[in-house]
Amino acid sequence: YIVFARSRAYDLKNSTGKGKVLLTPQECREFVNDGKPFLFDLYRIPFNEGRGGTAEPLKGASGDGLSNYFPKYSPDGKWIVFCKAKSYMLLQADSQLYIIPATGGEPRKMRCNLSRMNSWHSWSPNGRWLVFSSKANSDYTQLFLTHIDEQGNSTPAVCLEHFSSEDRAANIPEFVNLPATA
Repeated sequence: YIVFARSRAYDLKNSTGKGKVLLTPQECREFVNDGKPFLFDLYRIPFNEGRGGTAEPLKGASGDGLSNYFPKYSPDGKWIVFCKAKSYMLLQADSQLYIIPATGGEPRKMRCNLSRMNSWHSWSPNGRWLVFSSKANSDYTQLFLTHIDEQGNSTPAVCLEHFSSEDRAANIPEFVNLPATA
């Protein structure tokens, strides 16, 4: 299966041009000023040797009145870790990491979450570790590491201080499966 974030497309009341990539604050005022939510749900579609199929909402990560986004499968295909926030996606201060069985089910808030903006995450090649970004300690994102056990439970997060700088953000971490001497 392929899992992806999906949202309905809105016709903005104040927008003057269709197909524009960037909108002015006036054009999207109903979201920015008026607080209209922009929610994403997770859907899955069978890969089916590249032929696809019908997309279906992923149970436990859709239709809950929150925005669910940035899904990542564990290397063994057993789990999906994703972000959940009140609205939008990416860089949301209230973003929290959740884990769910890959087939859907009851989402669990991960123990590794910190106080502010938990996002951009990546599994280690062996599926035992998750690295993610958070703004818990700074206005700039820092990288944090957590261990994931066989039941999908995470440990409290540990800051990877050697990858941080007081004036730089650390975003979109990825594990690279290289020998220690590389």
